[in-house]
Amino acid sequence: MFEIIRLTLVVNISATLLGTVIGVLIGYRLYFSKSFLKPVLVYLTKALMGLPPVVLGLVLFIVLRSNGSLGFLGLLFTPEALVIAQTLLIVPIVAGNVYQLLVSKGEVLFFTLDMYNIGFLNKIKYSILQFRNELLFITILGFSRAVSEVGAVMIVGGNIRGHTRVMTTAIANLRSQGHFEEAITYGVILLALTFLIQFVILRLSKEEENHENF
Repeated sequence: MFEIIRLTLVVNISATLLGTVIGVLIGYRLYFSKSFLKPVLVYLTKALMGLPPVVLGLVLFIVLRSNGSLGFLGLLFTPEALVIAQTLLIVPIVAGNVYQLLVSKGEVLFFTLDMYNIGFLNKIKYSILQFRNELLFITILGFSRAVSEVGAVMIVGGNIRGHTRVMTTAIANLRSQGHFEEAITYGVILLALTFLIQFVILRLSKEEENHENF
């Protein structure tokens, strides 16, 4: 059980960090883009926010299998494959929400910063600090997506005991075997860990806000 919990935390936290960083970069890139394809890219990003995990898992399986285009990497049925799958699920959620955040709140901020002739990179840095609470909330959304995922990680990980079995796939496996009490135990632990991590993030954000107000 402890190995499954450890792997779950490692995979989910790793995917959340990677997905958040990549998603934030894409969200900012979309906002500042002047390309005529921008409306299409924005629509595609928002559409991918609802990407069915099993579809992503199937695509990754085809790409990562031994005779696939990336089969030489040997990533199929490994913890790394789980991180890749969950990262790809998180990226459009973060990117879409960051873009929408900048559309709704960024125009006035960037206009003000332009008046002071602040460089582009400094504008990005300042806006991230200004919107850090909103970005933390978006990060929590990404984490929630990752921690609840079953389909994609089941396909690319294979639910191998002691190797790629995480708590969500363990619950599904135990349910299929009729071991409901153990499945419920995993479910309670997963909920507790999810609430704890989200509470810590929100608590840190609140304390930082109070410190700045003081």
